[in-house]
Amino acid sequence: MRNLTIAAFITFSGCETDPALYDAHDNCEYGVISECGQEVLYESEQTYYDCFSGNERYGPCETCGYQDDVRDSQNYFDCITCPSGYEIDVIFRDCTGLCVPEGKAIEPIWNTSCMPTTECVLDEGF
Repeated sequence: MRNLTIAAFITFSGCETDPALYDAHDNCEYGVISECGQEVLYESEQTYYDCFSGNERYGPCETCGYQDDVRDSQNYFDCITCPSGYEIDVIFRDCTGLCVPEGKAIEPIWNTSCMPTTECVLDEGF
């Protein structure tokens, strides 16, 4: 008689194993954006991940918002966090602004007195 061994591998995405990874809109953002970006989305229903995608002058927003509707958060200056390689060039008192290549911000977040809605924005240096 032969012994037969069967191995099964089951994988779960982050949200299936940790419900805290859902944002305020019940979207699973695990692995798509930074931890700070996830925190931004989780803390406010006026934040979005469907944002300005960048152009030849400005980088894409990772998260954007503080508007009632996602359609109102599509400007290049509505960024809350930026993808890797970019930083926020602060325009507004809530630390939102535009994404520029790291080291190119005229008003980098660390050099302003802005008050972010989500503290990790200051910690990450977006």
